[in-house]
Amino acid sequence: GSIGDSIGGSIGDSIGGSIGDSIGGSTGEPPATSEARSWVLESSLQLGRPTVTLARGLGGREIFVATTDFRPDGIAHRGNHFIQDQILTVDLASWQVTEQRLTARRTPLQREPGNMDSGISPMGMVARENGTLLIAFAGSDEVWEVSTSQSSQRPPRVLAAGHGLDLIAPHGVADLGEGYWAASSPAGGCMAIYSPEGELLEFIGVAPADDELLASAQGSLDRQALLLRSGERAFYEGTRAGISCQSCHLHSGSDESPHDIGQEPLLPTLTVRGITATSPYLRDGSFPQIRDLETHLAGVLYRGYERFQEGRGLALEAFVERLPRPVNPRLLTFQANGLEIQRQGAEAFVAARCVLCHSFPAFTNLSQHPVRSLFPEYGADLKPSNRLDTPSLLGSHERDHFLQDGRAHSLEEVLTEHNPSNRHGDTGSLSEAQRAALEEFLLSL
Repeated sequence: GSIGDSIGGSIGDSIGGSIGDSIGGSTGEPPATSEARSWVLESSLQLGRPTVTLARGLGGREIFVATTDFRPDGIAHRGNHFIQDQILTVDLASWQVTEQRLTARRTPLQREPGNMDSGISPMGMVARENGTLLIAFAGSDEVWEVSTSQSSQRPPRVLAAGHGLDLIAPHGVADLGEGYWAASSPAGGCMAIYSPEGELLEFIGVAPADDELLASAQGSLDRQALLLRSGERAFYEGTRAGISCQSCHLHSGSDESPHDIGQEPLLPTLTVRGITATSPYLRDGSFPQIRDLETHLAGVLYRGYERFQEGRGLALEAFVERLPRPVNPRLLTFQANGLEIQRQGAEAFVAARCVLCHSFPAFTNLSQHPVRSLFPEYGADLKPSNRLDTPSLLGSHERDHFLQDGRAHSLEEVLTEHNPSNRHGDTGSLSEAQRAALEEFLLSL
């Protein structure tokens, strides 16, 4: 916690504050006073994928942005779960991307063999006075030093690697001055300080090391802690195809981006928080256990991992199953009349027969249904065998797209225009007031 606060806080302060300053003052000299400055956004910069992390250039004229696939045209790659980790240089005066630097490379369809075991999931960045950029890669356990100059042809320099399980899945990196630097690993519960040459000077553990947990007299509790730590590492670890769970499920959430996952159409990423006890998994319910995803997807489709770890799938499953669902913000601003509206919504939920598939208390019957039986118009061009998994409605407030392909952008659309045959629940029998109450009820889950 303290390391996360100190590294995350100091980097966040320097990045957040200085970016606001540099953008606001980019068109003129900075004011002599310390009064807060404001700026007006006159144009947007489309990246096509979310920003994973960013860093401010020392001169205040540029920022460095890490993203998983720069697609300014908005058209996603069709490669299965395609990820192309890269660092963008954004000029603040022109508000344009001036350089695109790939880290892990692969063919669009990821079919060629090879060991794509570096440059995966850039998670922390900081610009240094010597004109270089430090980048911590959570997926490849490395910290790189790269030149910030667009004309430089110098290849990246690997300063540290966590293959000895000391600095595995590094998230944060900080420049300490005079060439010294530090990096942190939440998954390892540690922080490391390095010399300008990359020599480890000090290793600071803020949690018991793996061997301590393994040999602890406390037994099962510490072995469980070790299992969860291994699962967290597996979540961030990159495969030989240059992709990890983290690549799409940012910090176990969603990158809110459309992906080709081997079927039509493109599908938006779902969060994996709070999915315990809602098996089977994926939209078609093709995986009965989370550990099966590691075996078939990571191990086969994405060519496995660089290092062997016994029980990786079991550890990953244990980690994911313990990810808590975020607190519903509506509960923090609960109104006096909210309970009555939710009661009316629950009654509408039962009256519309939604409960037949989205059963209490998990709001799913853990089953699959033919697409054509629920959405005959939508499924007309699909195979009769095409099925969808009944999703849990818990956490509906987090989503901005609904149904199996994300074609509905609100719950209101789900209940009205995307149910013309009235087969996806008897929503056609509900009054406008009942549908509004039902929507509020679903958003409160």
